[in-house]
Amino acid sequence: MTICKACRPRTELNNDMIARALETLCQEGAHTLVSSATSEMRLRQCEVCPHLEGHLTCRICGCFAPIRARIAEFGCPHPAGDRWAGCNTDNPGSADVSSATLRSR
Repeated sequence: MTICKACRPRTELNNDMIARALETLCQEGAHTLVSSATSEMRLRQCEVCPHLEGHLTCRICGCFAPIRARIAEFGCPHPAGDRWAGCNTDNPGSADVSSATLRSR
């Protein structure tokens, strides 16, 4: 039996966990990251969305919003449309992708 994330004891996600997840997702060029400025703009859109559970989990797709918001190839899964449209402040090659930078966020 699977228990939904909202029903489990409080889930904690710290900056080191986010950094490790992003490093894994970006290995071998599988994904690219947006800048922290773009990620912050995306997360501000998540914060006002009624589908964000506990400031962490998107109830539409089940992703951890702080991780999904850093991946360039991912958009907002909102059924009414991408709430992240217009949240891109990046220039090509401007994303801060080093492990040290990721861990400092």
